[in-house]
Amino acid sequence: ILLWRQHSPHKIHPMAAATESEVTTCRIMSPDDANPAGNVHGGTIMRMIESAGYVAAMRHLHSQKDSSGSKPSCRAAVTHRLEHMDFLKPIYIGNLAKLQARVIFVKNASLLVEVIVKAEDLTKVSESLCNKAYVWYLSMEVVAHSRCPLTSMNPVIMSIDQSYRIRRGGRTCVCFGYCILHIC
Repeated sequence: ILLWRQHSPHKIHPMAAATESEVTTCRIMSPDDANPAGNVHGGTIMRMIESAGYVAAMRHLHSQKDSSGSKPSCRAAVTHRLEHMDFLKPIYIGNLAKLQARVIFVKNASLLVEVIVKAEDLTKVSESLCNKAYVWYLSMEVVAHSRCPLTSMNPVIMSIDQSYRIRRGGRTCVCFGYCILHIC
């Protein structure tokens, strides 16, 4: 189903389903990724989060069509900032790190990507939630080897069960597609 939302009196943009941007990546953690105690470095996890988020952002950008209905020219996503990251449990050498990333909010040239990291102990066949992060990306249009920020993108369509909640300074922010509600 293709839905449309009007951004300006002159342009009509298709809305992208949240599932179009979802990506899952896996990697077995090696001794090079960890400290002598066997815990994977936080920087290694952050690098994997940024990479998975980038793929989700790029998938979203390339699923878009411009106002004429054709695929846009070359677009790129660049990391703007890490909004929030939780280190819930350690990941150890030999664990399989699973990263699930998806675009959960889009406005103008900004995309918010949620990345969930789980670690699977392959010897015990158990899995646990280790990290959760929210990363902002900016959409850039590549024109003759220079990058220019885009002025707008199509919003993300999410069902109620795909919405997310994050805690920010005592408030819960709930995102439903392109609407963010702040709940005290």
